[in-house]
Amino acid sequence: MKNIVLIGAANRGKSTLGALAAEKLGMRHLDVDQMVMEMAVESGDIRSIFRRFHEYQDQAVRTAMECKEPIILSTGAEILINPTALEALRTFGLVVHVKRPSSLSRENKSNLVIKRTVWKADGEEIDSIYDENMFMQDYEKDLHLYDEVADAILENIGTLEEGVEKLLALAESGSTA
Repeated sequence: MKNIVLIGAANRGKSTLGALAAEKLGMRHLDVDQMVMEMAVESGDIRSIFRRFHEYQDQAVRTAMECKEPIILSTGAEILINPTALEALRTFGLVVHVKRPSSLSRENKSNLVIKRTVWKADGEEIDSIYDENMFMQDYEKDLHLYDEVADAILENIGTLEEGVEKLLALAESGSTA
């Protein structure tokens, strides 16, 4: 099985679909945003995420690419503005643009399977799901750029189960769903 790289705007279902599809395929799932957060926490300075984001992102991508077994890798929306990481991922596996209208993404946040946890530098957990106010940007105008780098497009407009089935079909065929 080929590696699968999920790209797209924030809150489109990349992490949730990736985790569920990986489970069904018996593959490992890695989430670049979670890896970046863990690196910032390990540095002892959570604020370093803002100063060193692309450095951490590049390191997370390199770590994922060192995996010996096939993986599904969910990226953050910011991967689009990191040409080094994006170019590396294009050679790593099938790049799938997960598309979902903003209206559906915001309405269905209660269906999230992947819960993101943010830590304070002292190790105390802060219970949270992706803080839209802090990290969310308007990527609507740049959606065509995701299409340009993707090998396939997954229109994630149905149920969670339908999205997973589309991703499984892409894993088999490598074509647009």
